[in-house]
Amino acid sequence: MPSIATSNAKADELIAPVEGLDVPPSFRPEHITTLIESVNRYNPESLEVLEEYLAQQCSEGTFDCLADLAMLKL
Repeated sequence: MPSIATSNAKADELIAPVEGLDVPPSFRPEHITTLIESVNRYNPESLEVLEEYLAQQCSEGTFDCLADLAMLKL
């Protein structure tokens, strides 16, 4: 049976931030940055804006993890 220290180390590894995911992409529009950094991040009224941004990402072949996660949580 693994020790608690081994289990804790594994847990820390699994939840460690992935490099670059917390950094806003250079292509993220300012209104999206404002939206996902505010209390409106999980407001259902923000869904349409986030869907439009996702469509833009798909057409441009880009990826914005934080914006996409906010939309998924809605």
